[in-house]
Amino acid sequence: MTLSQSLEYASLPMVFHVLTFSGVWCPSDWNASSKLLYSIYSKIQMGAGISLWLTLLINIIITGTHSEKFYQSFFVIAAISLSVYKYFWVPKNREDIQDILKTCFKNNWFDSRDEYEIEIIRRFRSETRWMTAAYAIIISTALSIKVFGPIFISDSALQLPLEAWYPYNVNNRFIFLMCYCHQVLGGVPFTWLHIAVDSLFASLVLQLCTQLGLLKYRLRNYVHFHDLSSKDNKRQNLNLLHDGDTVDKLISAHEDVLKLAKQMQSRFAGVFIGQIMAVIPNICSNVYVLSQCKDLGSYIFIDSVACFLASLINMFIYCWYGNKAMLHSLEVADAVYSMNWTDLDNLSKKKIVMMIIRARRAIQFRANHLPMNIESFISVLNTSYSAFRVLQRTSDNNV
Repeated sequence: MTLSQSLEYASLPMVFHVLTFSGVWCPSDWNASSKLLYSIYSKIQMGAGISLWLTLLINIIITGTHSEKFYQSFFVIAAISLSVYKYFWVPKNREDIQDILKTCFKNNWFDSRDEYEIEIIRRFRSETRWMTAAYAIIISTALSIKVFGPIFISDSALQLPLEAWYPYNVNNRFIFLMCYCHQVLGGVPFTWLHIAVDSLFASLVLQLCTQLGLLKYRLRNYVHFHDLSSKDNKRQNLNLLHDGDTVDKLISAHEDVLKLAKQMQSRFAGVFIGQIMAVIPNICSNVYVLSQCKDLGSYIFIDSVACFLASLINMFIYCWYGNKAMLHSLEVADAVYSMNWTDLDNLSKKKIVMMIIRARRAIQFRANHLPMNIESFISVLNTSYSAFRVLQRTSDNNV
């Protein structure tokens, strides 16, 4: 059953269905009773997540670094902290997200006009679907190992997924079951919130790349209209004007793409910073745990590998698609230059030159001053490794 027929569910169905499941995106066309029930559901999700965060924090304060699962608890606390930020970020920026979607999917100039343009749109939409599905599968696999792993550990019949503080004895089966449900209810929706927000950014970048791809194709095709004989050229120019692909329209389309990128940067800036702050210590802590594991078949080792890969991919998806937007935006200048713009009138030449100058400044998404690209991803890995080495030496000195 479809939750809603609104633009967001029609354009990015999987992303917004997951956002709805996570308790942060109520469909606008639901009736008042459904919205009330969803509000209650959302508050329950938030309460479970915050209470789980508190129980983990209290346990770390009590046990300190002596607990075997200290770094695992630290990993979850960092992940939940970022989830809480995203939990409030999504409703706060709901209208802006909807405006971005309208800009992405309601701009008629970017509708396909021939088979090649249909292929451009199909390719990016296909990548959007498989990217969202693959990312969800990877993160869900790590979550499943965390949730169901303790059940299959033979040396303990009653072991919670996370080492948390509770004011009662969890060895009682009924209380254990309640605590287990509490950790699942507090952790699963927040994990899926990560999947939804991260996939939302990547999907919007792919839509941005779709518009850049169509723009580059039409810019390059503009040369054909000036390479024909005068009779054909006149007829083709009439078609050109009929399609709206005048120089001014091409420049306006490029400006629309730049405005879209600027709007995305403004809305996602806080998420970028949160990713950096959460991922670097998580990668560092998981690498440290892996370095201390002696039994490569143990649950702790498998769980740490899963958490490490989840943290790595969580950061990689932002850097990869930020890098993708940067490369596609730089290619616009080459597409403009490939036009036979020397045959245009002087005013159009000046406009084209200004377009080339603007296109030379790449679209870059930034976490404060750190650009979200592949070079920054490598820098994050280097920083995490340096922090790991410091942590390892400190641990060796304490032994």
